[in-house]
Amino acid sequence: MTNAATRERDYQWLKEIQQNKNYDCLIKDISDTTGKIDLQGPCSEEILQNISSTDLKNVSYYHFVQSKIMDTKATISRSGYTGEDGFEIYAPASQINLIWDKLMETGRPFGLKPAGLGARDTLRLEAGMMLNEQDITEDISPLEVPYGWLIDWNKDFVGKSALEVFKKNGPAKKLVGFEMINRGIARHGYKIFSGKKEIGIVTSGTFAPSLNKAIGLAFLDKNFSLPDTVIDVAIRESISQAKVVKLPFYKRQK
Repeated sequence: MTNAATRERDYQWLKEIQQNKNYDCLIKDISDTTGKIDLQGPCSEEILQNISSTDLKNVSYYHFVQSKIMDTKATISRSGYTGEDGFEIYAPASQINLIWDKLMETGRPFGLKPAGLGARDTLRLEAGMMLNEQDITEDISPLEVPYGWLIDWNKDFVGKSALEVFKKNGPAKKLVGFEMINRGIARHGYKIFSGKKEIGIVTSGTFAPSLNKAIGLAFLDKNFSLPDTVIDVAIRESISQAKVVKLPFYKRQK
């Protein structure tokens, strides 16, 4: 699954790789006929188990299975964008409303409630998860953000030679987490200073209800990226202090 905003770009990228490498496979965009529901939270397994044909205890994090929900074929992955345990459900678009209604009915005794993009964005930021086209773009290297662990240097992959050069030289900036010391909420695009020197920019920021504090992500000059470094955030016409902290801001208890 791709980010909805990059659907066409990602599809064309896969097609280009297929053609350049002569891979014997079929790539088809089925977005228009596929629906998706995210079920997130500590009771998500128990709720979904009531209407799924699969033993969900056997589905590990970031793994998926082919299953049935109410006699409808569905792909279920143990994943999400909230930092909580949960599942992403993919099924035919024509059936997704029925699955939604059944989930809400089954989840009512557990306190299940609908949540929109605003709630999801707050949760993903608390978990230190990046937003595509805001915290990370095509121009950002995985070595500049906390994605270096995803690289297997022992394998060949598209862009490996460029990344090896980047790794040797080291990134000039790094994506870090920060929390506000003074009052105020840092928002996307706000500039960051050390004294009078501009050292970075905020990519995401909000008030975190789970932590009762204002937090954010920012690209900083690597020399100012260590935890506990105090930085100055320009919030409208004033300067508010913040400090660099380790990610994630919030980590659920397992």
